[in-house]
Amino acid sequence: MPKLKQIFASFLVCAVLLPTFPMTFGETDFEPYDDTFIISAYYSPLPNQRVYFRGSYDADRLLNGNGTNGADGTQVYPGMIAAPKTYSFGTKLAIPGMGVGAIHDRGGAIVVASSDGFKHDRLDVWMGKGEAGLARALQWGVRTVAVKVYPASYAIAESFSIPGFSDVFVADLKMGDTGESVKTLQAELKTYGYYTGEVTGSFDAATKQALTAYQLARSLVATTDAAEAGVLSGDTRASFNLEAFQRSWKLPQSLLAKTNATSGSGAAAVAKLNGNSTTTTSNSTSSTTTAVASLFSTTLSEGDKGDLVRDMQTALTEVGSYECEINGIYDSQTKACVFNFQKSQGILSAETDSGAGVFGEKTRSALDSAIVAQASEEAAQVAAALPSDALEPGDTGDKVSQLQTNLQQLGYLSSVTGSYDSATEEAVIAFQIAAKVLSAKTDSGAGFFGPKTKTALKTALTASLAQPALPENPEWKRATTYVSYTPTFAKQLTLGESGDEVTKLQASLKELGYFSGETTGSFDAATEKALIAFQVAEKVIDSATAFGAGSFGPKTIAALNAAVKRENVALTKKVDTSA
Repeated sequence: MPKLKQIFASFLVCAVLLPTFPMTFGETDFEPYDDTFIISAYYSPLPNQRVYFRGSYDADRLLNGNGTNGADGTQVYPGMIAAPKTYSFGTKLAIPGMGVGAIHDRGGAIVVASSDGFKHDRLDVWMGKGEAGLARALQWGVRTVAVKVYPASYAIAESFSIPGFSDVFVADLKMGDTGESVKTLQAELKTYGYYTGEVTGSFDAATKQALTAYQLARSLVATTDAAEAGVLSGDTRASFNLEAFQRSWKLPQSLLAKTNATSGSGAAAVAKLNGNSTTTTSNSTSSTTTAVASLFSTTLSEGDKGDLVRDMQTALTEVGSYECEINGIYDSQTKACVFNFQKSQGILSAETDSGAGVFGEKTRSALDSAIVAQASEEAAQVAAALPSDALEPGDTGDKVSQLQTNLQQLGYLSSVTGSYDSATEEAVIAFQIAAKVLSAKTDSGAGFFGPKTKTALKTALTASLAQPALPENPEWKRATTYVSYTPTFAKQLTLGESGDEVTKLQASLKELGYFSGETTGSFDAATEKALIAFQVAEKVIDSATAFGAGSFGPKTIAALNAAVKRENVALTKKVDTSA
């Protein structure tokens, strides 16, 4: 049985090609280089979500680890990246479509290329909290992306933009403010029935009164005299953004059904992680046996689409070296993937055999058996990894190292010393509370590794091994890869033109901080205004009314080419890698 392919980690996963030059563990000083990673995403679940990836808050917390801090103690934030140990904390990565993030986290399934049969190193990117974080993670899926890698000391600022589901409010608002954001606030308050006046864009007394009513109804302020009453900031702004998102996000029916089935307890989800087994008693023998339900009961073939195909692709990828694209489409690549599995199981020997590449009864049964064998292998791995004895602060030795390694894998501890020190005790307490072994750090047994904590740790480690694939972005194709590149310009442009060159111009001006609109490919007034600002800043022209202002001519082209090189501007484009 091949070693378990942990394709998707802490509720997501990803990775990158090994560097083309030698790179030692913990190396912090190196020249920036280009590399390719498999990148997925993870999030921090919150109580009372309408849906969870694993069906419940508890199950999603087990899957994602602590969910509040990275392995180096950094509080989670958009752009925080989990990477293999060969990458030092603080290493920066420019990811096309996201921006520049930094490594502050680890994961037991976040491994380097070839260690588990993968072609690339894997990365996980934190996508946020609650349903919005889950939605972004689902939208991102799993992608193979060309990335620029920088040392922690490199002078490039982190600037990360989580794709999709943008916040409605990005700045605070108060009495006396005016503009489009105030109009949006008034419209939102109208939606909830707190504001009945005209949408004027002026933050007046009526708007403040309506906002205060909204805050009181949601316990965001205690009284109308509170300092935050009638001010859009902090928790109030987050509340508006969350509710606006919840109105716009169409809940995935598969997650909704899974969450309803678990009734929030996580029992069904955790049972599924441990092998989908149900215990039955035979009356004739009075003995207890385990019956494993078939995971796949439908024949699938090329041309089929949907959740069943995606589940099959995920399972095939996890039980062997079959790198199927997880996209829910039974295409020629998936057909080849199925045949590879059939051949490895002795079901067929040649692609010309009848049934080759078809997910039929024999193939389904073989995959069921492979998953059962995989579950047994996972159980053996977890049993071997767990300390066999009870441990307490002050203990030292290999058993303590085992415990520390387990806690590190789950994101609770950053180093393995072999000494049950205060850091280890705090990590054990944090795990006990997260796993609901304890309710508070003052409870009896806090910080001690006993039978209940060992059982909870076994469950958590099993969950970390059984990482499912996230659904792929439907537009993501196997033969398509996103790459970053430094733009260059030669064509002259002016107001009213359109096309790819204008899109590239807008994107470059946006990266340089001059353009804040949408990259539409249309040279409109906003583009002209941004270009004039660039021309003045780079001394191409003396003022906004000078001759040539807003025209993308030879001098401006030369200045922009120099600027994008000087500022390390990197844009994104799709390339076809099928050839």
